[in-house]
Amino acid sequence: MLRTFARRLRGAIALRLSLQFALLYGVLSALIFAGAYLLARYEVHDWISDQMRSDAEDLAQIQKMKGNMQVVSVVEAMTQVNFETGRIYLLTDADGRRLAGNLGEMPETSLDFILASDLDVATRTDDEVSGYWMRRDTLGDLILYQGTSDHVIFEITEALLIALVLGFVALVVIGAIVGVRVGRLTGDRVSAISAALAAAGRGEMTARVPPEISRPKDDLGQVAASVNDALAQITDLMEAQEMVTAEVAHNLRTPMQHLRQRIEKLRGVAADDRAAALHEIDDILRTFRALLSIAELDGRKTRPETAPLDLGALVRNVAETYAPVTEDVGIALVLDVPDIGPTLRGDRALLVQMLANLIENSVHHATGATYLRLSVQKKETEVTVVAEDDGPGIPAKEIEAVFRRLHRVNPANAGFGIGLGLAMVRAIARVHGGDARASAITGGTRIEVGLRS
Repeated sequence: MLRTFARRLRGAIALRLSLQFALLYGVLSALIFAGAYLLARYEVHDWISDQMRSDAEDLAQIQKMKGNMQVVSVVEAMTQVNFETGRIYLLTDADGRRLAGNLGEMPETSLDFILASDLDVATRTDDEVSGYWMRRDTLGDLILYQGTSDHVIFEITEALLIALVLGFVALVVIGAIVGVRVGRLTGDRVSAISAALAAAGRGEMTARVPPEISRPKDDLGQVAASVNDALAQITDLMEAQEMVTAEVAHNLRTPMQHLRQRIEKLRGVAADDRAAALHEIDDILRTFRALLSIAELDGRKTRPETAPLDLGALVRNVAETYAPVTEDVGIALVLDVPDIGPTLRGDRALLVQMLANLIENSVHHATGATYLRLSVQKKETEVTVVAEDDGPGIPAKEIEAVFRRLHRVNPANAGFGIGLGLAMVRAIARVHGGDARASAITGGTRIEVGLRS
């Protein structure tokens, strides 16, 4: 549970910021508390000093007007009305003999502040009193010691501390509630933006951030609107590129077919030269047909006409057809295909083309490979076809590029394929609601094609 909360806390920016502000408030409150305590202690001490000086001046006036006995009586009265030893008094004569008060004797220490434990107070000292601010005054031939407890400072400190703790707890709770609420709102909007980008990354260029998220004029709304604008521009550019590709392929295919027919009718040309020319023309026509097929697949808005298919049986059939081809180049075709019956709805012809391209990719480009393993794995929502060989592998920088049209990992091997095989595999996978991924494994290549089941 703690790990889940920590993971959510790392991901929830609003909640994290709320708690950080709460912590900052706690630190600032502690600093303010320390400053307020020091200021309050100073002000209270100053007030207490003024009060004790005023009391000493009043007693001095009484001593002058009515004598020592009256001073003794007044000090005793002041002692009796004292509240929980908040004030202490000791009146002595010039020889130090105690005459009145609730303090037994003065310790030999500084008179500024004395701990309560160092004083002999006649009555019980309040537990909240830690010490006394003391003062000594001479009243004629009498000496008056008086002290005031720091009980007031304790009360002020206690009130400040309670206010600090309650304020901090309240802020943390409110910050967490607001943070969770804001985090959910922003989190949902960020998730919607991420989902649109992820869908676009899978080739679903019609994906957009919903209007209720892109319409608000706050920061996230502007980001969402910018994402939608960027996706729309990318879609337009891709459609224009596909249109140009299809138009070029379509417009050149007919002249190339006419050229092929003319070459076949040529006389006086060596048979080998004519055969080589026809072979080159056939490669160009095959490229045009593949480009047109990919453009048609990418331009589909809906899935093709489908029927229930046993993908395992389809893999076995295609593998049987290509077994002589793989044997000729020294590649053992290994099948790991469980008999699981119909696994998906799909276009049989397209899926056969996809499997053929996977096998031909290894035949043409896995130089030195000794095996090609084809496997079918059934998952909850998709069926996966995996083609794995022990050839030279794909460089890390080429992992995604191999699915681009007319891309070759090694351009020097122009005689092997036209760079459209894996592009066709991905196009077929996407039109079936899936995708194709490549990865370099230790000593080989792995192509994984997921199809929606």
